[in-house]
Amino acid sequence: MIGSARALLLGTQPVARRSQRPIDRMGMRATSPFIALGLWLAIGASTAHAQAPADLSKRIPVQITWDQKIAMRDGVKLSATIYRDPKQTRPLPVIMSLTPYIAAREARQGLYFAQHGYVYAAVDLRGRGNSDGVFVPGRV
Repeated sequence: MIGSARALLLGTQPVARRSQRPIDRMGMRATSPFIALGLWLAIGASTAHAQAPADLSKRIPVQITWDQKIAMRDGVKLSATIYRDPKQTRPLPVIMSLTPYIAAREARQGLYFAQHGYVYAAVDLRGRGNSDGVFVPGRV
């Protein structure tokens, strides 16, 4: 504002100042990583306090089947970890997650869905975890 008023009085063009911070691909100025870290901590702390404690008496027991092999058409066997309610005896649809990481990382989701009446299967891709075959990034 002051620079443009001075330019009008003196009859000169204002000089554009270059920022010291780099501009990212979206045209936004890079912010300090400390600001991002502070926001992340503040949001995480507020959500951690907002959660109500879980009532352990209402939890449904979960049956976990480790390293269940699933045969593919070409003979490769994929390793799956299956989470389910042990009281369920009838066939149910399955929520399935294929992951290039170890299927044990999906334990939180598996427990959640199994306690809410679903069957959840976390499956290792070919060549990952205990699955047979060769891992090729980007291919199932």
